[in-house]
Amino acid sequence: MESLALTVSLIVFPAMFGGPLALILTFLPFVKRNRITQFLLIYLAILSMIVGGYLLILNVSRGGTLIGITGLVTGVLSVMRIRRIRKSI
Repeated sequence: MESLALTVSLIVFPAMFGGPLALILTFLPFVKRNRITQFLLIYLAILSMIVGGYLLILNVSRGGTLIGITGLVTGVLSVMRIRRIRKSI
C-alpha cells in the first residue's frame, strides 16, 4: 500500500503544485532576464498541463477533477505569461 500511495503522489504532484508554482514564479523580476529560468518554467507548466489533462480524462473523483482543472488552468496561464514576457524583450 505504501508504494501505491507513493505512485499516486508522484502522479498528482505536478498538477497540484507545478502549475501554481510556475504561475507564481512568472511574477518574479528575474524571470524577465533569464532564458534558462523561462525554459524551466515552461517545462514545469507543460508537465502540469499534461498531468492535469490526464486527471480530467480519467474522471476518477471530484477531487481529482478539481486538481486536474487547477493544474491545467495554471499551466496555460503561466505559459501565456512567459510568452508575453518573451515578446516584450
